[in-house]
Amino acid sequence: MRNTWSIFKKEMSLFFTSPIAYMIIAVYLILTGYFFYMGIVSFANYVNYMKMSGNPQAMEQLSKINISDAVLRPLVYNASVVILLIMPLLTMRLYSEEFKTGTIELLLTSPVSHISIVLGKFFASVGVFALMLALTFTYPAVLYIYGNVETGPLFTSYLGLFLIGMAFAAVGNFTSTLSKNQVVSAVLGFGVLLLFWVIGWASYNAEGVLSEFLKAVSIMEHFETFAKGIIDSKDLMYYLSFTFIGLFLTSLSLESTKWRL
Repeated sequence: MRNTWSIFKKEMSLFFTSPIAYMIIAVYLILTGYFFYMGIVSFANYVNYMKMSGNPQAMEQLSKINISDAVLRPLVYNASVVILLIMPLLTMRLYSEEFKTGTIELLLTSPVSHISIVLGKFFASVGVFALMLALTFTYPAVLYIYGNVETGPLFTSYLGLFLIGMAFAAVGNFTSTLSKNQVVSAVLGFGVLLLFWVIGWASYNAEGVLSEFLKAVSIMEHFETFAKGIIDSKDLMYYLSFTFIGLFLTSLSLESTKWRL
């Protein structure tokens, strides 16, 4: 645990002594802030339109509108897309830079286990992501002040975003071990994540067991329930398993690298 903590502190220091973390956090906040603003504007325009119509049925429908469904749910889906785009950029340097500078030899031959290295770097990337996610709490805080927000869907949505970011970080750590070129690592990570993102779409053109299998391995199929305010054990297990497999592959890749040195 001490070695893991040391690797974690080192990686966190590298993130914030370079412009990488600041730029990624800034991009995430700008994009999600834009989506939040557009959601508020669209919701306000819709409310004004319904009020101006003077239709009793429209007014009754207006009273049933849930601001969580109208603003937060679209924001959460858009935020997940942004996470898909930026997580490979956040993790691309974790191992690629070590390979490029040659410090990977010192790291792998030091008295630190592979598990400590993998977990330390993984927790550092998740730590930056958690900070990035925490800064967006201002969005629901604004809605709490000016509207009625359901706490349940808000909590599950952020839990879903954290789990999906954690799974993406694990894959990004793995692809970072495959090349000394950071751009190549980022592209590989994005390609793998995009495959699991869109694979569920093929289920609509498949039948039977194949259709169910494609849905089962799709990242977004398991994210749907969190966005709706539901916590399902199978979805939790999916993301935890996805993360574990990513870290396991990272460890195997490092082990093979050690034998090549």
